[in-house]
This record gives sequence, structure tokens and C-alpha cells, in this order.
Amino acid sequence: MMPSDDGVVSTVNIVVGAGYCFFAATLFTINAVVLFILFRYKEFNTNTYRIIKTMIPGCMMQLCSHFTGGLMTMHNNNLDYYLERFAGAWIQSGWFLYLGASLALAIDRALTFVVIVGDRNNVLISYFFLAFSWIIALLYLVGLMIPGNGFTYLSSHGYFDWFYDKQPGTQAFLTLEMVLDFSILTIVLTLYFIVFVKLIKMRRAGDGKISSSKAELRILIIAVISFLYESTYLLWFFWGTNLLSSGIFSGYNNNQRINPQKDLANYTLKEEHYGLCCQIGCLQ
Repeated sequence: MMPSDDGVVSTVNIVVGAGYCFFAATLFTINAVVLFILFRYKEFNTNTYRIIKTMIPGCMMQLCSHFTGGLMTMHNNNLDYYLERFAGAWIQSGWFLYLGASLALAIDRALTFVVIVGDRNNVLISYFFLAFSWIIALLYLVGLMIPGNGFTYLSSHGYFDWFYDKQPGTQAFLTLEMVLDFSILTIVLTLYFIVFVKLIKMRRAGDGKISSSKAELRILIIAVISFLYESTYLLWFFWGTNLLSSGIFSGYNNNQRINPQKDLANYTLKEEHYGLCCQIGCLQ
């Protein structure tokens, strides 16, 4: 059943929407503080932290749209048609900026510990993949705002989550994201596993840079947790609701209890993933 835009707002809408706004605002502030610190101090002017400085804005872009979505949940409508279209394109653009930078960071770690190409070449390669992330982010930002495409906050489940709308042109963006998401996540996991193996070999060879097993464990934790979380979330994002019977979603209030859990987990775990990635940068 499609929720109406008649202004009727339930207590669940208020609680869930306020929770969205609180988490989004809190994490946005944390990211802003971290970004300020990275730009403020010269010791963070390395190539690795340059990549992280791209990841953080990607997270902040998504949080802006999540905050806007929280307001829509509280009001039980999209507030404004053009605002919804922009916020939907904005969150997807931020996701691909973050995802592309994650790939650049994994490649940077591999070039630091596995294949030594020199600082200059490392920087050039990093710039290439950062440019790739910006291009994809711009493609989704512009493409999803073109008439016939869209990333909406309204679905048959209510005003609780962002997803691709049913317009014909949107299917191409959905298919492209499926390919990019799982391809990049797999590459990132593979690269971190290679780095993990390399660090073990360096420690066994008595390399002074790796004096304990903490570095290898950190790499392993990042690779496994990031891949499992992101992959599981994406599987649910694309296909999860299709596994549930339609009867589960027949009640509007039931939907209000189910869907917010996915977004609240998305807020916290994606930020945890980002924090772990920052720790990798400290290995250099």
C-alpha cells in the first residue's frame, strides 16, 4: 500500500526520522572535524591521506541526503520534488566518490608494500583512480537528475529509504552500479589480502618496518569486515526485499519497523569502515 501525502504522520515516522537526522548530523560533524584536522596539519599531506581526504567528502555527501531523508520520514512526504531528485542524485554521487577512493586507497597500500613503483609513480596512479572516482560520481550526479532517471525516497514501503525509481532510464544506472559495486569490492578485498600476505613475509624476513603481527591483523580485519558488510548490505539493497513474502510488506506500520534498521546500520558501519581505512594509512 502506498503511503499518502495527506500530512498524516505517525509516531514511528517521528522517531525513525529523528533517529536518521541525529545519526546523520552526528557523523557529519565527526567527518568534518577529521577532515579539518587532515587539512590543518602538514603531517597528513601524504599521498595516502590525500586519498582519505576524498573519501571523507563522499561520506559527508551521503550523510547530507540521509539527513534530508530523515526530514522526509518525519513529515511523511518528500518535502519538495526537486529537493528529492537532487538529494537522491547527491547520495549516489557521494557513494561512488567514496567507493572509488576506497579502491584508490587499496591500490596505494599495494603499491606501498607489494609493488614498489616509486613515490612519483604512486602519486600519478593514485590521481588516476581518484579521477575515476570523481568521473563516476559526476556521472551519477548529472545522470540521475536527467528527466527519465531518478533515485527516490518513496517506495511501496513508505518514506524510509533511498532507491532507484521505476522510470525506464533508471535501469541502466542500477545495472551499472551492480557491476561497479561488486567489482570494486572484490578488487579491494583481493588487494588487501595480497598486502596482508606481503606483510607476513616481511615480518618473517625480519623487516624492521613490521615488528609485530598487529599490522597483518589490521589488514585482515579491514579486508574481511569491509567486504562482508558492504557485500551483505548491497545484496539486501538490490535483492533482499524480494526474498520476503509480499504479505510482510502489506502493512504500512510493519514496513516502518523493518526498513529503518538497514539505514541505521548503514550509518554506523560505513563510518566504522572508513575509520579502519584511515588506520591503514598509518601503516605507511
